[in-house]
Amino acid sequence: MNELYDNLGTSFEEGLRGLLSEPGVKRVDFCTGYFNLRGWSGVADTIERLEGAEIREEGKKVQRVCRLLIGMHRQPFELVQQLYALSTSRQAVDNGRVRRWKAQVVEDLHRQLTLGAQRSHDELMLQKLLAQLKANKVTVKLHLSSPLHAKLYLAYRPEDVEAPVRALMGSSNLTLGGLSRNGELNAKFAEPQEAEQFAKWFSERWRDRYSLDITQDLIELLEKSWAALPKPTPYEIYLRVMYELSQEARQGISDYTIPDPFDKELFDYQKTAVLLLMRHLAVRHGAMLAMLSVWARPFQRVRLPRPMS
Repeated sequence: MNELYDNLGTSFEEGLRGLLSEPGVKRVDFCTGYFNLRGWSGVADTIERLEGAEIREEGKKVQRVCRLLIGMHRQPFELVQQLYALSTSRQAVDNGRVRRWKAQVVEDLHRQLTLGAQRSHDELMLQKLLAQLKANKVTVKLHLSSPLHAKLYLAYRPEDVEAPVRALMGSSNLTLGGLSRNGELNAKFAEPQEAEQFAKWFSERWRDRYSLDITQDLIELLEKSWAALPKPTPYEIYLRVMYELSQEARQGISDYTIPDPFDKELFDYQKTAVLLLMRHLAVRHGAMLAMLSVWARPFQRVRLPRPMS
């Protein structure tokens, strides 16, 4: 009997992580109707541990760890228009629409990053996804030939002759809701013949001429997001603190001048102290200056100049 995951009794996220963690699994294929960047948190660590395997694509051998195919990408009104169109959906596709749909999906993914609180957990997850995309551990395609609402998760065990493919299929998208929050129904398929049929179905859609690779688009999107902003080093933090603490000194040096003959009699460090003193007098109406030099002349009462206008 197939194992069921409905997020009510058993979490789909637990089932998916369990599938990916089975002995011998080296690579995975995901097909999801909708994809949420923050939903990647449920599988990011498991994907990181997979070593990958060589497969053949377009007549060439390539190393793959995770292939992600995203299906649903159009607004409801576009889907209704397409359903009632005289031509078939595949005939209705053209390069202009493909470019427009691709841009819409990238914009939607960008909008996801601007919603909600920017939590440290999300930041770490998005940084991990960015690293996996750059390292070719995750390859993402957008299926544009027709509306695709399928949810299929495949785990490949190349060294297992009897059951090289394991499958999970059901209603859960690769989103936070689909993984753990929404009521869903998914089942694990361990029968070799069934799983291999699912794998063939996935490969046909992955190879479709209108399945476009958006991996680089996602990399550029994440690199420009708040999650990828460079963090300051301890030395840079120190410099910033010193800059803030010296604000009054810098203000005094720029706003005040020392009249003759004092500007010629004082050393540079003494001039700085006097300028800071003048700043304190103007802002706080009081200050004390202690001069420890043995060459200092007897203290004389002087009238300090007003700030320069």
